[in-house]
Amino acid sequence: MKTKLLTFCIALFLVLSCATPN
Repeated sequence: MKTKLLTFCIALFLVLSCATPN
């Protein structure tokens, strides 16, 4: 599903943002 893919992308983006100290 497209919605599920979008949610996965957002979650991955948040995880990477939290894991990377900027």
